[in-house]
Amino acid sequence: MVRGLVAVVLNGTLIAGFASAQSLPDPKGKPDPALWSRLMDEGTAAYRESRYQKAEEDLASALREAEIFGSDDPRVADSANNLGAVYYAQGKYSSARPLFDRALCVRQKIVGVDDPLIAQLENNLAKLDLVEGKYAVAEAELRHALETDRKAFGDDDLEVASVAQGLGQACFATGKYADAEQALSLALRIREKALGPNHPDVAQTLRAQGLLLSVEGKYPDAQAALERSIAIDEKMLPPGHPALANALNDLGLVKSEMGLYRAARDLYERALAIDEKALGRDDAGVGGIVANLAAVECSAGKCRQAEKLFERAMAIDEKAFGPDHPAVAQVLNDWAVALQNERRYENAESMLERALAIRKQVFGPQHVLVAQTQYNLGMLHLARKEYDEAEPLFLSALKIRQNALGADHPRVGETVDGLARLYAARKQYNDAEASYRRSLEIERAAYGAVHPTVAATLDSYAALLRTQNRNAEADVLAARAMVVRAQWNETLVANANR
Repeated sequence: MVRGLVAVVLNGTLIAGFASAQSLPDPKGKPDPALWSRLMDEGTAAYRESRYQKAEEDLASALREAEIFGSDDPRVADSANNLGAVYYAQGKYSSARPLFDRALCVRQKIVGVDDPLIAQLENNLAKLDLVEGKYAVAEAELRHALETDRKAFGDDDLEVASVAQGLGQACFATGKYADAEQALSLALRIREKALGPNHPDVAQTLRAQGLLLSVEGKYPDAQAALERSIAIDEKMLPPGHPALANALNDLGLVKSEMGLYRAARDLYERALAIDEKALGRDDAGVGGIVANLAAVECSAGKCRQAEKLFERAMAIDEKAFGPDHPAVAQVLNDWAVALQNERRYENAESMLERALAIRKQVFGPQHVLVAQTQYNLGMLHLARKEYDEAEPLFLSALKIRQNALGADHPRVGETVDGLARLYAARKQYNDAEASYRRSLEIERAAYGAVHPTVAATLDSYAALLRTQNRNAEADVLAARAMVVRAQWNETLVANANR
């Protein structure tokens, strides 16, 4: 999952001419426009400099001053929105939401529902919904905001790009990858045209595109997008900026998917050092990187070391988001895989069941993340020789992944490989052999002929042939697997020496 918070738009200036005729001054105080403007300016400046306590104090005072003008005055909306942005930046989401809701309510009373000001506030609320895992709600808000802004500003405005960026992230989260690609392409085109190719906002969109390309199995393209994003951030941002940590973390995810665990670990460790220094050890963004580092350590066979990292990630995410957030489900899913590798099946099963319940609740039953947990549960039951329990999980995961990702996606190949193992265990040899062949075809197309996943499937296929006394054919496959591993190790050594 993409970890990291997107910036909330601040309304730092007074928007004149929108005062409601029904707004009545508070008899307890006298309206003072100059004082309100000064508090807003100082609070907004403090926010931009990350001096959040000062920003919170000034903007809370500005809100109190705005209320003297009347509960429906536009200054109330501006003040509430900006104060909400300060809470958002600090991860105080429960405090930010009522302020964003209030700002939206006030503005809707003044300008209706199809005004660019409403779109801006919907964009802010949607960003909060994305962080809280309310992806369908965020998508609806952002679709309306994008439609409103395109009508008002055309297709070359930076506000349109900001909303399109958010919509791309929301569609990515809900598994609507074609819609995500379209929205992110719009955001990138606008930002490159308006800001130039080396602006941090361009880097933000490239990061989102890189993650999308990775999920689609387009690893070289994903790597290229993320490496360009990192180059921009290193050139344009101060050293140690959290945005650079986000890009490093995302590239680590791609490297991990490609089986380049050492490179992934190096990227995660670099990202973690940046975020711990910039945000603190218990920030939600830190939790995401810790979880990713734990998963890659487990993939490299260091599951005992990974467990302490999983414990830390879980503590951070549950504190930041609550027990039923998708981030928590991701940690549970990955931690369960680590436990499974150590044959601690009961603990792993309870974690996977909890993760599956969260993901179904948040995303619905047909999401690719639901399929991920179903596949892992299927592998657990297969390891325990509970074949009747494993098969429907594999078949459900396969259907979801084929529908969402296409028949040739590597996650489809992974699921077909699981089914092949199940059929082999049941001595359904024809079905198993057909599945291994299909899995190999998909894996070679996705990863290339030289990859450890390909080697593992060749070994499993060879084992299947040996059970049928087809030893000569099995020897050919096993020898091919050895060559693939040797070539892969040579590639790793060459990359390490660059």
